[in-house]
Amino acid sequence: MGLPFGYSKCSRGGAGKPPKCFGWASIQAAEAAKRPGLAATFGDYMRTVADGVHSGTGRTPAGDDNTDYYPVPLKQETLRPGTVYADPYGHILMLVRRVPQTGDSAGVFLAVDGQPDGTVARKRFWRGNFLFAQDPALGSPGFKRFRPIALENGALRRLSNAEIAKNPQYGDFSLDQTRLGIEAFTTEWMT
Repeated sequence: MGLPFGYSKCSRGGAGKPPKCFGWASIQAAEAAKRPGLAATFGDYMRTVADGVHSGTGRTPAGDDNTDYYPVPLKQETLRPGTVYADPYGHILMLVRRVPQTGDSAGVFLAVDGQPDGTVARKRFWRGNFLFAQDPALGSPGFKRFRPIALENGALRRLSNAEIAKNPQYGDFSLDQTRLGIEAFTTEWMT
């Protein structure tokens, strides 16, 4: 088996309901269906995930364990490269760099955002790029991390929110963002 990965097949939400994930598949299921060889790449699995992974996947409710992402606290140590930002309207950005604040200049988060036409845009953190709204029908926006996968008794599985919170390697599950309004999200935690 190569690098373990898995994905949830999720709805996009709609009709007043947030996105919801209905099932999870791992690399083990893909390998059982097609043995890609010793040097398999993610591209070998594109057909498998093409209709199941989309921007709704990142907007599932924050407390849901049956998801690919989990929300993290708004702290310097958790907002690092690889952390994603799911906005309430369907964009997913990935943090790529944090420029620390100095005595002479403000700090900044830099992210990338893939577009349907295949282009990638660089974005700076500000309320116009990192949209935030607490509307249960849209799901849960905010900063999230990919849910860890564990190998247990020969099978892959996702860690639950409670397991992530207790795990010394992670310990960063947090619902703090769900208690913030737009102003608090865009200003208070950054100071």
